[in-house]
Amino acid sequence: MKLTELTKSIIVAILIPLIFFSALELTQRIRWYFKSSRSVYWLKYGFVPRPKDFDQQLTKIAMNKMSGQNTNIQEIQIWSKEFPNGIKKHNPDYPEYKNLVNSLGFRSHEFEPRKDPNTYRIIATGGSTTAGYESDIEHTYPAILEKKLNRDAKRYEVINAGLGEQELPYINYLLEKELIGYKPDMVTLYSTFNHLYMFRSSVNVPRDFHYKIFHFKEWLSTKSLLFLTVWEKFNILFKPRRYALSDIYIPTNDSKRLAKAFLDTPEVFESYKRGLEKFVATCRENHITPVLITEACVFKNEAYLLLGKGMDPVYNKMYDIMEEVAIKNNAIFIDAARVMNNIPGHEALYTDGLHFKPEGNDVLAEIIYAALKDRLTHDANILTTGGVKKTLQTV
Repeated sequence: MKLTELTKSIIVAILIPLIFFSALELTQRIRWYFKSSRSVYWLKYGFVPRPKDFDQQLTKIAMNKMSGQNTNIQEIQIWSKEFPNGIKKHNPDYPEYKNLVNSLGFRSHEFEPRKDPNTYRIIATGGSTTAGYESDIEHTYPAILEKKLNRDAKRYEVINAGLGEQELPYINYLLEKELIGYKPDMVTLYSTFNHLYMFRSSVNVPRDFHYKIFHFKEWLSTKSLLFLTVWEKFNILFKPRRYALSDIYIPTNDSKRLAKAFLDTPEVFESYKRGLEKFVATCRENHITPVLITEACVFKNEAYLLLGKGMDPVYNKMYDIMEEVAIKNNAIFIDAARVMNNIPGHEALYTDGLHFKPEGNDVLAEIIYAALKDRLTHDANILTTGGVKKTLQTV
């Protein structure tokens, strides 16, 4: 049977772009094959598991490219790496982290894993707001807190164990598998936003057309190297804010509706409470003083939806849960968020409504210092006089 002219036209219209984009896809795969020292993973991208040395491959590509500029392909796999203990932390070999990350993968000064018996060791945990990527290593709030504590005598050490985009499951795993091994006297937790961020696509809202677009885009990114790299360049150039087109899925474009969706999803708050309780329990079991600190932020109309006007009831509920867990489990609670919100002009301390500028980190460190100084002086005195330190006393 002969094909009609219309059928032929349709077939040609389909085949030409298909061949064209297939050729581009193949070209991109070959390009990354040679950039990665002939790793066949890039030729088979999307159809085989990642090789064990995947992180090292991307790090090498980034270092060869230059000083880390615009090497964004799956960048999280470059700036973080898996250490021998199986925990992912900052990658000390990442070019942009030179002098900003220590050999153990923390955004902190180098320190001896074995604690000096005359040193009071504090470890600060959290996400990007603790890591403090907007500041140099000496102007994160853990580093500033250490300076404030050591004004009179150098006997305190504050280690910054924050890592971007991580929340309570990661923090608790890190605490159990590594941090307790450093024998800290106190561990602080500063984390609220990332829990909501991780639950953003799981709240009780209809799975609408935008939801389907977002997840199709995410699926295509795992199958097509061409789409992945083009999409990353698009994000760099245009930074799309439409929730279906961005790299962060928000199931509604209205912050008040989003707040209601969160409040109507009990698991958001129940899982947060369980995570906090596990954090405190792990500290108690290892004779460590746990400190729970509410994460400060600013709510405004033009902000990213998780920080938009109308989201404050959600954060207030999270803060209340943190306080409840602290009181019930005899942990130290510092309501830094509400203290910060009462400071005139506090909005100017942020870069984006969540992450602090260096001067914002200084204010946060002062809030923590003011809440802890009497307790820490008491504990450090016991430490240096050889007494038995009692943990888990409330301030």
